[in-house]
Amino acid sequence: MNKQQISKLNMYLAVQKALKAKQGVIASFARLNTEVLNFEQQIGGINALNTALIAGTVGTTNSNTQLET
Repeated sequence: MNKQQISKLNMYLAVQKALKAKQGVIASFARLNTEVLNFEQQIGGINALNTALIAGTVGTTNSNTQLET
């Protein structure tokens, strides 16, 4: 192999490594995005439950209110 072929081969290997790294980063961000969405859904559920509890429409609070009336 001459210097030009070796240089092209090294460039090809560098490009391959860069593409693999890019794919890894993209996969990591996709997983992070999924985790953030799951967290936001859980927070939304907690907020809805708190609102319902304050309004007295969930669980024993509602039953106690019905018994009193």
